[in-house]
Amino acid sequence: MKRVPAATVILIIATTVLAQTIPAPGDVLTGQVDRLFAPWDKPDSPGCALGIIKDGQLVYTHGYGTADLEHNAPITPQTLFDVGSVAKQFTAMAVLLLAQQGKLSLDDDIHKYVAEVPDFGVKITLRHLLYHTSGVRGQFLLYQLHGWRWGDLESRKDALETVARQKELNFEPGSQHSYSNTGYFLLGEVVRRVSGLTLREFVARNIFQPLGMKDSQIHDDVSLLMKNRAWGYRQLKNGSWVNNITSSEEVGDSNVYTTIADFARWDQNFYDHTLGGAALIDQMLQPGTLNSGRVLNYAAALRLEEYRGLKVIRHAGFSTSRAEYLRFPDQRFSVICFCNSGSIDPSTLAQRVADIYLSDLLKPETKAAPLTAAVPARDAAEVDGFIKTHAIRLSPRELSTFTGYYVNPDDGQSRQLSLKDGKLMLERGRGVWNELVPIAASRFVMAGAPIKVEISFEEPYPQFRVMLFSTGKDTTPFAMVYAGPQVEKSPPLSDYSGTFQNEEAAAVIGFLVRDGKLVLHTPNFQEPQSSDPDAISHGWFPLEQVCADSFTNNWIGVLRFTRDSKHRVTGFLISNFAGGVRHLQFQKQ
Repeated sequence: MKRVPAATVILIIATTVLAQTIPAPGDVLTGQVDRLFAPWDKPDSPGCALGIIKDGQLVYTHGYGTADLEHNAPITPQTLFDVGSVAKQFTAMAVLLLAQQGKLSLDDDIHKYVAEVPDFGVKITLRHLLYHTSGVRGQFLLYQLHGWRWGDLESRKDALETVARQKELNFEPGSQHSYSNTGYFLLGEVVRRVSGLTLREFVARNIFQPLGMKDSQIHDDVSLLMKNRAWGYRQLKNGSWVNNITSSEEVGDSNVYTTIADFARWDQNFYDHTLGGAALIDQMLQPGTLNSGRVLNYAAALRLEEYRGLKVIRHAGFSTSRAEYLRFPDQRFSVICFCNSGSIDPSTLAQRVADIYLSDLLKPETKAAPLTAAVPARDAAEVDGFIKTHAIRLSPRELSTFTGYYVNPDDGQSRQLSLKDGKLMLERGRGVWNELVPIAASRFVMAGAPIKVEISFEEPYPQFRVMLFSTGKDTTPFAMVYAGPQVEKSPPLSDYSGTFQNEEAAAVIGFLVRDGKLVLHTPNFQEPQSSDPDAISHGWFPLEQVCADSFTNNWIGVLRFTRDSKHRVTGFLISNFAGGVRHLQFQKQ
């Protein structure tokens, strides 16, 4: 899962920088592509399979590196890769096919098919699940808190039991968009219960076979053999490789194995509509909509974006392998890239391949300005003009309710809001402050920004406040979680020691202090015996302190401890947006 630094989103100045390559005819193009993958094109390294499609033809396919380091099996276009979340496209198609057949409706309540989902007092539709607007919590962080370790078996039964234990949603269905693997697992269950077939069987009969994807399969049984499989690997600090393999039997959200040659047939169906027909393909590409009317840039398991001036439809995947599907529909051009190491970024590689082949059509790249860059006078004047016509007055007491520390749950970066001379100020960089000018009771505009950045505050649940950044009606707001107030002196770390319990994760976790840091540990944890970052330590998560009572960890997210009227620690809340979990509450035992 790719994490986006908070500062980048707050400034929202530019796009990713990729090197532009001068186009050249024939095999010169493929030579440039091969050079992109040269660092992994060797027998002692994992690597990638690549497919380049133009006008329905695979104009170039190649394998770089090794699929199985223990048996010296090279990667080829026929190598099977676990494509992670790219699998969601096939689940979405399965659901839409059943809807086309009249066997279900996207507006059906999930409880009609999966009774294990608790009654949260609101309707959760299949449409909500399809577009990640259901509010259903992600299961993987819950597994980790329960004591699951990378490589432990994840079964369908485990997932259903975890769903059944939930007592709250992340948010009201349809009010927000938040990526949820659990949501697509539930869609897979719907296909199973409506069709009478496992998702593996349904997709094989109704998608893979009709499209001629003869080597593709959904892997719902870890005991099954797969020929020509690429194994996943992790690179250690000394440059050597170790296995990086999961044992998952959950389907719907992941666990599709496919090849470059097979996936090219899936790509072609978006043009010739062999499977489902034109109306169903149009439906698959229809973006979701929130209750507010805001249109998402997410369709049925496909992201609708723009790359250097051209429309793109894409999705990435991350499991034992990594995958990127990048399609330029107007140019009938696609790049498929599957890699069997987490240290290789197929998304960037796919974009660089597009740079080579579409160089005449792509707009020039732009570089992100530094945090302290001066704002162009014209842009500053436009923002100032908006502020003058929309600003209202809030008292210092009203403004002070928003002060404190806010943290990005996905990467741990924090920002501070302070009251200075009666103004609410945001520290957007080290020593760089911008005034937040109120335009409503809980809505502000950032003064001195290059474009209009609107900040709003929401408190959807007790003790849980988020600060939302938005730059327009078509952009997805970026959220930071309230971490705590500004205090002169933080309590001692020993305050947080002890054990805490949560029924939704079926977890009892502990905190202890080691080497001046607070450490969260899960059941069956293994304390590291070495400071070497490659040392394996299961269930051991050192925390970085943000402010009094608030801590972060890249895997766990943001933790904020709660206290009673006597200032005793009573529990804590966890929020991890990338993990699909918000305001998960633990009580001290």
